[in-house]
Amino acid sequence: MTRQVALLLMTSSFVACDLSGLSAITITPGERPPPQGPVATNAAEAFPQAPEGVPVLKPQDIFSACVKAAECELELPAEDAWARSKEEAHSFVDICTLAMAFSAERAIPVSGFFNLDATADKWVDCVQRGTTCGAINACSKKRELISCEEAGCTLSAVWKETKCEGSVATILTSEGTVTRDCSLAHATCDTQSKTGCTDRPYSACPADMDRADRCEGDIRLGCDGFDQVSYRDCSRMGGTCGMTSEGKMDCIYPAKEGFCKKNGDSFASCEGSELVACFLGQEVKATTKLCPVP
Repeated sequence: MTRQVALLLMTSSFVACDLSGLSAITITPGERPPPQGPVATNAAEAFPQAPEGVPVLKPQDIFSACVKAAECELELPAEDAWARSKEEAHSFVDICTLAMAFSAERAIPVSGFFNLDATADKWVDCVQRGTTCGAINACSKKRELISCEEAGCTLSAVWKETKCEGSVATILTSEGTVTRDCSLAHATCDTQSKTGCTDRPYSACPADMDRADRCEGDIRLGCDGFDQVSYRDCSRMGGTCGMTSEGKMDCIYPAKEGFCKKNGDSFASCEGSELVACFLGQEVKATTKLCPVP
C-alpha cells in the first residue's frame, strides 16, 4: 500500500464519520437537513460539560506512541494486522499521528481512521506506559455505534436507555447494547446521554450569527455546511487560536524551524535507525525497529 493510498483511506474515513451522524434523518433530495441539537452561541454552550485539566499533548509524544503501536502491528497475526511490512507500518504512523491530532483538536474520542473509546491523550498515555504489545494493543478499545467528528458526538442508532455503573455506561439501542468507560474520554456517565457519556454534543448555529470562524480564547468556533457548530480546542496540543498567514481564524502552532522549515510537513521516513517526520511544525523522531526499511 502506498503512502498516498493510506492517507486517502484516512480522508475517506473522516468523510464517512462526518456523515454518519445524519443517518437517522430523512432528507429530501435537494434539501439540506436541519441542524441537530440546541443552539449554541459560545464555547460553553457548545460543550457544556467540557472537562478541565486535560493534559497538553506534545507532537513528540503522539509520534512516539504511534511508532510503538506500529511496531506492535507487525506482531499481530496477518489477518488482524493493518500493517504487514515496514513500509505499511510507516503509513500507519502517518495516519495515527494525523488521527490523534484531528481528535485532540476537536476535543472528541479518537476518531477518523480509528474509532476508540479513549481521547488522544488517554491513548498516548496508555501506549507510553505499555511494556508489551498485549498491553499496547489493549489501549485501543473500539467505539461502537457512536460517531464523533467536528460537530461533536452522536449515536448512529435509535437510543432506548443509558444505565450507569460508576464511570461505565451501558447504552441500549435498536442495534444492540454498547458499553463504554467514560473515564477514557475525560467524561462521566450520564443516564440522559444518548452516547452514554458527557461527550461534546451536537449543537446548532444561531440562524442570525455570522458563519465565519472566530476565536473564543483558544477555542475556535465555526459553523459547518449543515449549520452545526464546529469546535476546535487549540490548547489541547499547545496551540493558540488566531489569524493564520492565510487570513483565517484557526489553531496556530509553533513556527516551523530547522528540519520542518526546510522540508515542510512530511511523511515519516528513516534516517539511519530513526523514523523522522515533521508534525505540527516540529521535527519528531524515534529510534525503532521499523528502520531501516529493506
